[in-house]
Amino acid sequence: MGSAPESTWRRLVRGLDERTGLIAGIRSFADSPVPGGARWRYVFGSALLSSFVTQIVTGVFLAFHFSPTLNDAWGSIVYLEEKVALGRELRALHHWGANVMVGVMILHFAQVVLAGAYKRPRELNWIIGLAAGGLVLMLALTGYLLPLDERGYYATQVALNITASVPGVGPSAVSILQGGARFGVESMSRFYTLHAMVLPGALALLVVLHVVFVHRLKVTAPFSAAATNEPFWPRQAFRDALAMSAAFALTVVLALAVGTPLLAPADPARAFDARPEWYFLPLFELLKLLEGDLLLVGTVVLPGVAALALVLLPWLDRAPTVATRSRLRVIIPVFFGLAIAASLGAKAALDDANSPEYQRRMSDAHRAAERARALAKQGGIPPSGPTHLYENDPVAHGERLFLRHCRDCHAIAGDGGRSAPDLAGYRSPKWYREFFRDPNTTKYYGHEESVSKGAMKSIEKLGDEKLVALAAFFARGAEMRGVDEGTAKRGETVWKGESCMELCHTFSGAANPSGNVPDLKGHGSRGWLRGFLVAPGDARFFGKRNRMPSFRDKLSSAERDAVIEFVATLHEK
Repeated sequence: MGSAPESTWRRLVRGLDERTGLIAGIRSFADSPVPGGARWRYVFGSALLSSFVTQIVTGVFLAFHFSPTLNDAWGSIVYLEEKVALGRELRALHHWGANVMVGVMILHFAQVVLAGAYKRPRELNWIIGLAAGGLVLMLALTGYLLPLDERGYYATQVALNITASVPGVGPSAVSILQGGARFGVESMSRFYTLHAMVLPGALALLVVLHVVFVHRLKVTAPFSAAATNEPFWPRQAFRDALAMSAAFALTVVLALAVGTPLLAPADPARAFDARPEWYFLPLFELLKLLEGDLLLVGTVVLPGVAALALVLLPWLDRAPTVATRSRLRVIIPVFFGLAIAASLGAKAALDDANSPEYQRRMSDAHRAAERARALAKQGGIPPSGPTHLYENDPVAHGERLFLRHCRDCHAIAGDGGRSAPDLAGYRSPKWYREFFRDPNTTKYYGHEESVSKGAMKSIEKLGDEKLVALAAFFARGAEMRGVDEGTAKRGETVWKGESCMELCHTFSGAANPSGNVPDLKGHGSRGWLRGFLVAPGDARFFGKRNRMPSFRDKLSSAERDAVIEFVATLHEK
């Protein structure tokens, strides 16, 4: 009897295999012997490979919508997250995929060291793996900048400054990276080219070489492994698939549960506390500990020595087998170094978590980011770039100026300096009432640096009714809306009838003859604040007692008006 005719599908598969060897290659991998049998310790390489594939796929879709220019980068991310279906989730997947990839890479590194998988004849594959790890970190670093928000820009500036400190080659390397002596138009295109083309291509090549060498040399069997081997398929393949799925699932959970923050567009004129991602925090903390003359030790010497020691590890470990006790002389220093790095990273994170000043500044940054996104959605991004968003909104522009120039002295709801009054609720009847009751609390003038510490006494003796009326009178003068007119008029009567108050403050809109306390006509109004910002030491304000700097030369007239517009909103705080 003749054999059954070959199906079309089988003919296609056979033809493909004849021309490419793909099927034979897959079978070769499936039948590849696993020394000692299937084990969970072998799964980290596959999980790392799957994370890299996730980054490639999400990166390609992100590139469809990203514009790598100074004026458009931030705005293109806003467009992606606000207008593109699942755009926010896509960016979060790419962000957290990088974090998961680095985490799995560290676990893979630890497993390779423990297994002695760097020993002869695997020395070259060990070096290829180290080079691939370096490229992963470079990918993370170059991708950090691309959204061009405050976090990415300033973290990149720190990295560039570290690179520039390397003797000889540092300044030239920075010039090549950013396309000149300063960060500019070419910088974004160069970082994007590195991140999206050069580094992924180089990493893909190293990954292919690494996998080929692993297939040829096999994995390193554990110390107690039996002599028998087991094919990769199905038990080891199942473990690898499960690890790959777990890595992707973790990425998805983090992306959906945490998301990826986009801070305000980078503004070189605005200060920001640069912090890298967690995997660079150990170096960040090390540089804080080795400031000044020792900075080069932290930026070049220690990282260089560590990298060289890892490259030479196959030759430093002369133990004939992986089970030799003398290998501990190599393993212990490597894991001690990892423990030191983890401790430095943890210290940096805890220091920030326990720093009220840092938390306040980050709260300011997130508030500014929300405002910037709201402005972008309302009116679009100006052709001149996203940093000009705020110029179209005096309140947002004024808040940025206030945080830069005023926050060291004035607090808002307890966040800020303590040498001048807390301005939360400023100009509101409630603010004035509390001030009248106890002007010498630390919320007002009860601090050592105050211009009026102890100068004004509580007028609580007037009673609640008069204080409420008096507060309404001053709130109306400060241009507060919604103040009851009848109550404000009664407050004016209280003011005129309390001669004890007129002995200190005048109410004429002109200089106070005493030159020690401000004239209170229009106190808190825009006109009053304009004069106060220009000349706080004028006799109309605090005279010789003044300790507040003049902003005549520090801010333009338009900038002072923007600050005043922001201050005018503080009654809502």
